[in-house]
Amino acid sequence: MLGGIILFNYLLLINSYYTILIIFILIFILIWQQQKIYLWVLILAIIISAILFYYLKHPNFYQNQIASGQIQKKGVGYYYLQIGWKQYFLKTTLNFELHDQVYLQGYYSAITSSPNIYELNLHHWLNANNIFYQFNLTKVIEVKTGTSILAKITNFFNNYDDLTKDTIYLILFGQKTKTTFNLYNDFVKMGVIHLLIVSGYHINILFYFLDRLFKRIFRRKIYYYFIYGFLFFYLYLLNYSFASVKVVILLTLSLFNTHFLQKKLSLHQIWGLNVFLVLLFFPYSFLSSGFWYSFTVTLFIFTFQTKTKHYAFYQKLFYYNFMIFVVLLGWTIYFNYHLNFASMLFNLLLTPILVVIYLLSFLIVWLPPCYFIYQFFYFLLSNYVALCTKINLMWNVGVVNIGYIVLYYLILLSIINSIRWWKKLFTFMLIFFLLCTSFQNSFFSVNYSITMLNVGNGQTIVLQDHRALKTVLYDVGVGRGRSKQLVRNYLRWAGINWIDAVFISHQHDDHYNNLFEVQNYFLVKQIIQNNTNLKTIWFGGMKFTILHRSINDADENNNSLVVLVKINNIKILLTGDISQKVELNLLNQDLSTVNLLQVAIMVRQRVLACLFLQRIQPRFCFISGEKTKQQKYPAATVLENLQTVNCQIYFTGDKQNLQFNIIGKQPMLKLF
Repeated sequence: MLGGIILFNYLLLINSYYTILIIFILIFILIWQQQKIYLWVLILAIIISAILFYYLKHPNFYQNQIASGQIQKKGVGYYYLQIGWKQYFLKTTLNFELHDQVYLQGYYSAITSSPNIYELNLHHWLNANNIFYQFNLTKVIEVKTGTSILAKITNFFNNYDDLTKDTIYLILFGQKTKTTFNLYNDFVKMGVIHLLIVSGYHINILFYFLDRLFKRIFRRKIYYYFIYGFLFFYLYLLNYSFASVKVVILLTLSLFNTHFLQKKLSLHQIWGLNVFLVLLFFPYSFLSSGFWYSFTVTLFIFTFQTKTKHYAFYQKLFYYNFMIFVVLLGWTIYFNYHLNFASMLFNLLLTPILVVIYLLSFLIVWLPPCYFIYQFFYFLLSNYVALCTKINLMWNVGVVNIGYIVLYYLILLSIINSIRWWKKLFTFMLIFFLLCTSFQNSFFSVNYSITMLNVGNGQTIVLQDHRALKTVLYDVGVGRGRSKQLVRNYLRWAGINWIDAVFISHQHDDHYNNLFEVQNYFLVKQIIQNNTNLKTIWFGGMKFTILHRSINDADENNNSLVVLVKINNIKILLTGDISQKVELNLLNQDLSTVNLLQVAIMVRQRVLACLFLQRIQPRFCFISGEKTKQQKYPAATVLENLQTVNCQIYFTGDKQNLQFNIIGKQPMLKLF
């Protein structure tokens, strides 16, 4: 026992992958021998070692040094870099191949994440995958082709064209690449991404297939050793991902409970032990949506299992698809901010095809002359998914309070474990819940809102009439280095399902570069450019008046579309990137005091016309931008001139979104 613990801690310092294998072996032996006291001592040793593993050893921050490591995962613009027994996040536009041996110069730092609550929290996401620090590259010293088994497999696949190898990576390893990026995103939009990401769904199918196959070859249960040998090798190929480790632990516990334990564990005890062991290997996995999805589904499947024994195969297929949709409904709303009412149908349509493709892929991968079939798989899935997306029934619900989710699952548990009259109550409460969350912005929010998004040195402003369900965008751009999905993510988070109009102030990239993504995910009814002939247009209770349009000026900033928005007695002036020249021209128009001014600051060394400011006397001034080494926005003169009219200045500054809410006839500010 003592030797096992010493070996565990020694391997912990060398390589965490060996640690996982040792833990499995020790637990199997102790459970087999039914030595409970030894089992608890082992668990205590694992907990103490895990604490040491995750917390006590960390790199020296901000000290430039040379590191030798291996590329473990390749994403779009980022890599997982393994140095010793730890993995680090490496963000770079340089191109490395999977499993390359690299010698880099750089420094370690904490993981930086976007301050926007509607974007991916990179820090939480990486922590959930046991990555706690990032390596900031300053110089590439040397790159060598990897020599591991995994590297040789990858190099073998790299001999084929991009479509073939990327389809193999997608089907067998669940990895998205540039070639398969659109197909991957289509699965996300349909709410069935779990069919692509290698998880319990895939490994259970593989286990079932191998179990049936080896039963015909071997009479004794020795074939389990072959199955688990293959599964552990597959875990190695999958880089010991959370989803794959979780399901192998569950399969192992179920196997030992069936064949070795004298006192059998219940399904719920196995589920609890699975949660405990997974949290030992991935202490922060609860920060990811995958943790809650997978364990919630597993718990309910265990609960339903005794009730569906007498069902035929196709009855079980329909039943479990429906129940999984219902079970995941709460988490889908909470994490993804939307519901796809057709996802259950897509599950039924795609599951048989993907099962066949997945199993055939394991056979074809051993037959290189047949690799052309992978291209057929890709085109089959692409065309099939293209048809499915035409009946996509997605509704953006928006951010939902966790209290609704807790209430939903409490009711769901009650209906499963209680008497029949709960079914009627459950149906009523479920409908009420969906209505409340779907229309929460209409029932419980402000009447109107004007939101300036935190997009860096770019601009996006979202204007909403919550009662009339009208949404208008003034510009839809982000600054350099910002996500192409930033504006789309906010609109989903805000529960917006269509855009009534998009005003493009002028033809600079940072004012419209997110337009394509928005059009791809939302119905955009009209786009109003800066050469429009419109003078006045209404959207719900919002009146838009065009004060200035393109004058074919050599400086594109002076061609900005200037719009005055009037809501009840509240006035908002949107100025794009106009200069002092246009501001002086606006004095010839019938301008009066405004409540909110969007400040134009994108022109270097511009000076606001004090006469213009004194005419409009803005109470609040919103500025979109951030100070970087290359761009010092806003200029000091801009702030000085704003202060002369006692304007309350608010700056996104890469820290916050600015929201101007109107409740009745009173404005209210919100920073988030």
